[in-house]
Amino acid sequence: MTTLAEGIAAYRTIARADGKSDRTVEWVCSSTRYLSQFLGPDLSLEETKAQIDRVGCADRQHRGAYDR
Repeated sequence: MTTLAEGIAAYRTIARADGKSDRTVEWVCSSTRYLSQFLGPDLSLEETKAQIDRVGCADRQHRGAYDR
């Protein structure tokens, strides 16, 4: 598994095998797809993590969290 899309597919298989409800599986998968669309499609998992870190850092700077 190297991309978020592959991770979503793997989660779907494992969650259903573990007896998670269809509603829960779809909620997690759709939320993750929204995140993927926001960050950029087809990013590797490493790139996805780096992008999340950058977005979080920019948000904290915007809110002044580093001004203390």
